[in-house]
Amino acid sequence: MHRLVVTLTVLGWLFIPGASLAKEADRPFPGAKSAFRKALRSKTADERARAFDYLRDRTEVAAVGEICWGVKEIQKQAKKLKKQQKAAIKGFDDKTNKIEAAKKDFRDSDRGPKDIERFNKATRKLEKDMAKARREIKQLENDWIRERALEDSATRALGSVLTALPEGNMEEALGFLREAWTGENSTPEDHVRWVESLTDVKRKEVTDELFRALNNGEASNSVRVAAMDALARRRHGETLGRAMGMLKLTRAYSPLISGAIHALTIFHDRRAIVPLIGFLGRMDIGRLRGDAHAALKSLTGEKHGPYMEPWQSWWEDNQKTFKMPPEPVAAEPGAKQKEGVTFYGIQTFSDRVLFIVDVSASMDWALGGQRGEPGGEKAKMVTARKELSGAVYNLPNGGNFNVILFNHEVLPWQTGVVKVSESTKKKCERWINSVPPAGLTNVHDALELGFRLVFRTTGEPDFDTIFFLTDGKPTAGKVQKADQILAQVKEWVQASQTQIHVVGIGGDSDIDEEFLKELARIGRGDYARRGG
Repeated sequence: MHRLVVTLTVLGWLFIPGASLAKEADRPFPGAKSAFRKALRSKTADERARAFDYLRDRTEVAAVGEICWGVKEIQKQAKKLKKQQKAAIKGFDDKTNKIEAAKKDFRDSDRGPKDIERFNKATRKLEKDMAKARREIKQLENDWIRERALEDSATRALGSVLTALPEGNMEEALGFLREAWTGENSTPEDHVRWVESLTDVKRKEVTDELFRALNNGEASNSVRVAAMDALARRRHGETLGRAMGMLKLTRAYSPLISGAIHALTIFHDRRAIVPLIGFLGRMDIGRLRGDAHAALKSLTGEKHGPYMEPWQSWWEDNQKTFKMPPEPVAAEPGAKQKEGVTFYGIQTFSDRVLFIVDVSASMDWALGGQRGEPGGEKAKMVTARKELSGAVYNLPNGGNFNVILFNHEVLPWQTGVVKVSESTKKKCERWINSVPPAGLTNVHDALELGFRLVFRTTGEPDFDTIFFLTDGKPTAGKVQKADQILAQVKEWVQASQTQIHVVGIGGDSDIDEEFLKELARIGRGDYARRGG
């Protein structure tokens, strides 16, 4: 009887979900590799989700190579999903546009019985097809989220393997990673994930690898900034001096300077105060003036504006008695300055600005949420056009700008960067006033296009600041779940050092204010709420 109980206990342990994975580190590596590849190629979502668990805590260098291979397989699948999503969204957008056209025709008709019958007949099938398309898009979104979760699992598995590797094997493992995630065909998002896989590995070889990446002048901005951020969080001593030194770089290295200012904020060290004050004395720093100002407020708790002289005077009088706040001081919007561009009360010193503005159907409603007759004087779109035109008008000539409007579709004014001039300002204003509100709210794809315009591997980016405005929640596009949009934006921001200011318009039931505030926090920008 005793032997039977023991046998059943052992068998029970073997069939506890996940229990067999707990001993994967003890299995001979060829078996673990085979199980990993079989799971990753499985058509069962639950089995694929467990794939990287077969390699966690392995002590073989080959496990790193397998994980890198697995990431490439995931990325191939993600590309296929993107193509499918693009086709599904185009079909959905086409149907939405047909419904909008039918609504316009009906508004312009006499609205008699025949007009009503014609409208109902035209829209009934379209709405049925839209519901089917929406289900397809939602399923593809869920599939995409699972692929992202697998990438996260790969990052965690890499960290565990690197931590478990025996002495002497780390350099070979880091070579695998360097080639796979920062090589010729890698993306800025790959660079961020590469650093994420190293961040929690507390080994000297990893710290040295990050510091080499930071000092590699041939590496992309995204690699160097991500490495500096990781080193700052480790409080790596040499990185503090490196970050302060970067404040002397020319504006062509503005993403690195922005990353350095952020690193100095993380360090929260008294030695950064004087270099930051000196940095405010430069006249060529654009948006970075606001970054340095915020960093000084965080370091000191003081408020002396975004220019050098008041800070310098304060420091000369108080440096001997000044005591650092024990923790970074939370950022607050500063007093408005004469220079800079303002959009809904949020100011930037940037001259490289991208505006992303919601033109969904609800933007035609009054600010208080009253639908009424579309296009009234109190419509949110009327105010948005005035604010947008005013902000564009105040951009300094010679700077860069563009405007992306979005509803269920994404509607860029131009396909790339536009130089600010009196002529381009007028052309843009005419275009802004020509686009009528219609359709749903495609937040993800609008931001995705925006960051596509932002990304450059070297040199100063065409845009370093985004103003994002919406009056609604995500209801269209490849990704509609707020937390997944935020996770994606976090990677884009980390890779590009772009600042995002956010404006939410409408009442509590109209917008997801928690989402919009978090979007501004991730983008290290300000949030403004209008209406309600």
